[in-house]
Amino acid sequence: MKVEVNVTEGRGTRRVLDVRVPVEEVEKGYKKALVEIRKEIKIPGFRPGKAPENIIMSRFGDDITQAVMEDMVPKAFGAALKEADIEPVGEPELKDLNLERGKPLEFKATVDVEPEFEPTGYKGLKLKRIDFEVTDEDVEMGIMGLKDRLAVVDEVERPSQKGDIVFVKLTKIRGGDYIGEDEEIGMSDIELDTKRSLPEFVENLTGLSVGEKTEFTVRYPEDYFDEDLANYTIRYRAEIQHIREKKLPETDEEFIKNLNLKDEDGGPLPPEKLDDIVRKDIAERFEMSNRRSMESQAVDSITKANQFDIPISLLERYTDSLVEEQKSKNPKADEEKLREDLRPTAEKFCRWFYIRDAIAAKEGITVDPQEITDYQKRIAKQSGLDEADVFQFYKAGDRLERVKEELLDEKVLDFIIESAEIEDIEEEHEKPKKKKSIIITPEDK
Repeated sequence: MKVEVNVTEGRGTRRVLDVRVPVEEVEKGYKKALVEIRKEIKIPGFRPGKAPENIIMSRFGDDITQAVMEDMVPKAFGAALKEADIEPVGEPELKDLNLERGKPLEFKATVDVEPEFEPTGYKGLKLKRIDFEVTDEDVEMGIMGLKDRLAVVDEVERPSQKGDIVFVKLTKIRGGDYIGEDEEIGMSDIELDTKRSLPEFVENLTGLSVGEKTEFTVRYPEDYFDEDLANYTIRYRAEIQHIREKKLPETDEEFIKNLNLKDEDGGPLPPEKLDDIVRKDIAERFEMSNRRSMESQAVDSITKANQFDIPISLLERYTDSLVEEQKSKNPKADEEKLREDLRPTAEKFCRWFYIRDAIAAKEGITVDPQEITDYQKRIAKQSGLDEADVFQFYKAGDRLERVKEELLDEKVLDFIIESAEIEDIEEEHEKPKKKKSIIITPEDK
């Protein structure tokens, strides 16, 4: 199709195409539509396919023009892109569309194009890594976590003891940093263990029976995981509703069997090897945490160093996806507020996608088909599923393309981290905020 196109630059990566299709091309479109509609319509007094053109146009002109538009506009847009040598990002925005028989077809198409930039600042980054050591206490806590999975919890009729789980009705009352009216928090379950709950809760809720009430003050630590409570002093009234005793299993063969833990040869894990397995698992988790931290540091640094315009349509789509994800978790959330809060995150990751691809192209980093196959085999082994079923799963939709993107991301970050200057820092300098289960409301579960 012959077209005339004039391209003007809009904001950032926006391009506006003024497209004009000559009259002769428009006429061909109308002739084609007339041939098609003649096959379908019946007009009294005329044999099928023999009605005069002027009568058909008088009765079905709007339908014919619509058919011409639906046929010609996509073709004209494609021809205009080819003529202007433009590869668009996302869908076009069409406006000022004018189509009338005997006149040229004219419209404006606004598209985004890929940003042009040279990636920089990705070699020799200064990254920090926590120098960790798995302690015996870490291993003990890890084993306790495993035992918690299989713990038996029974209701008891006695005063609460250390290790019990008490269900209490909590009310925030005037005192400490709180000067408002009494505020009922609701039912909360609190484990009477200072490794899991703040000591004020453990001390004041131990030794009470069902129905008993008590009042006490809690001083939340500065590094408490809930920033709304961190470094505050709050006074509570608590009424015991239920007391449940938690019985942990012994570290024996039955415990190992119930956890389905295997030795290196695939047989049941001997109980005496449990410490080693837990220690190895914790070390691997530390390593993974370090890796994710360094990835985050790298992406933050590189996206700040590479400033360019991001295609607006891509940014909007990615922001929409983040908003939709959050709305699915909290339907009552304010959508506009979410959009405002999530836009910087969307912008950072859209920018990273372009930088990652540019680095891969510049450094010759690719993902070959065998790596994708190995990934699927690895998933099958980890999940215990049949390889054929896993391969079939990844054939659907764009799943294989997503795997390719994930592997490319990993390989580019490998390249960046390998070239970085890594500083090991002491663990205590970057301890995570303490998250202790002292108040768990039904909404949090």
